[in-house]
Amino acid sequence: MNMPVLSGWFRWMFAAAAIVGFYVLELRWPMLGVWLFVGLSLTLGMGHGALDTALLLGQFKPNIKALLYGLLYLVLTIFSAWVLSWSFAGALIALLLMSVWHFGELFAERMVLRLVVGGASVMAPALLQSAALSMLLQSINPQDASWLLSTWQVMAWVWTALVCYAVVAFIRSGHTQSMFGDKQRPLPARALLEITIVLILNAALSPLLAFALYFGLYHCTAHIARVQRATVRHQGLSKATLAWVWLTSMVLTAVLMFVLWRFLPTAAQWAASLDAQMLQWLVVTLGAVTVPHLLLVGYSDHWLGR
Repeated sequence: MNMPVLSGWFRWMFAAAAIVGFYVLELRWPMLGVWLFVGLSLTLGMGHGALDTALLLGQFKPNIKALLYGLLYLVLTIFSAWVLSWSFAGALIALLLMSVWHFGELFAERMVLRLVVGGASVMAPALLQSAALSMLLQSINPQDASWLLSTWQVMAWVWTALVCYAVVAFIRSGHTQSMFGDKQRPLPARALLEITIVLILNAALSPLLAFALYFGLYHCTAHIARVQRATVRHQGLSKATLAWVWLTSMVLTAVLMFVLWRFLPTAAQWAASLDAQMLQWLVVTLGAVTVPHLLLVGYSDHWLGR
């Protein structure tokens, strides 16, 4: 047996063992999904968002221009937070739709494929874990939980129809031309792999834990690597500058988490149980920072490369 095959099988066995391990741990500690969702959002999530500084510095010259665009970025974040704070339900729906669009960024040249891949991690919970998702929504926002779940499920069935169309069109194409756009290319193996992993995660784990693992350990790390490759390719930033941006974001995040834990009265409640207000605040915050992040990454598509 050659080593590349062995290595490939080892990675799959490790991934399967990890999923089983998370399943067992979640049975023992039901709050594991909440903690990983919050923890990965405030660490890797914040870190991958902080690299937007690298995108600004790498694309906009001189630095004063990058600073002006950075101020615009900050204003848009504050404005988005103000608008999304009007309604948690509206903020959640907006975050779901933005996530579908953003998570499919690597397949931006083919619209259907972008929506299919980007929608997997967002729509799978409504199809595979509807009971758990209903309980989660009831815990966070009981007054809107019913129609939120219904809306989410409708979007999930639309996504399923889109997947079926993509599969049928791909089969009819005879693997020689793509139904996803003008380019004559078959369905990328990466898209199939990503969708498969997302479905397995959501079938085995709770919605929060499955999303936390996808967002923190896949999406964020993939984006970080993409930014690093782009900065080396364009030589727009030194590795030291990139490391400084990353380290600063991690230090600030650590300080923020310490302040929340040490001084806020809700910290003890949050540690003991699912704190609805904290999760509502996190959803609104994620939605607010996603707006400028999504726009900047989309604008930087050619600069970042694939």
